[in-house]
Amino acid sequence: MPPDDDASLPLPDDDTTPAHALRIGNRRIWLAYDSYTEPDTLIVYIELGTRDTLDVALTLNLLLSLCLEVEGAARGMVVRHPQSGQIIFRFRYALDDDPEATGLLDAIAALTAELDDGHEPRH
Repeated sequence: MPPDDDASLPLPDDDTTPAHALRIGNRRIWLAYDSYTEPDTLIVYIELGTRDTLDVALTLNLLLSLCLEVEGAARGMVVRHPQSGQIIFRFRYALDDDPEATGLLDAIAALTAELDDGHEPRH
């Protein structure tokens, strides 16, 4: 399904987000890289939905699973985007042991797909 015209635009008040979001399951994900200030780190933004449409149980399950499975996610934060009202989970992911972020994307894809299908994540 093609995205809406504005669905692939970055979050408007954050200059470090890339121009296009990845779509994994029902989630939009942005990966921001700043080679000057943090050359060994990606900033990961996962869109969770708006407060009134958020499935709290699935969202908490996703966040807990990410914190257990993905290095750095346990130090992440949940924020509400001021313009769009979207709830965003953001965290830093160190590229030291995974320079291509393969582990990160695999973990997000597996957890998101399982939760979007209504299943509990497998550990």
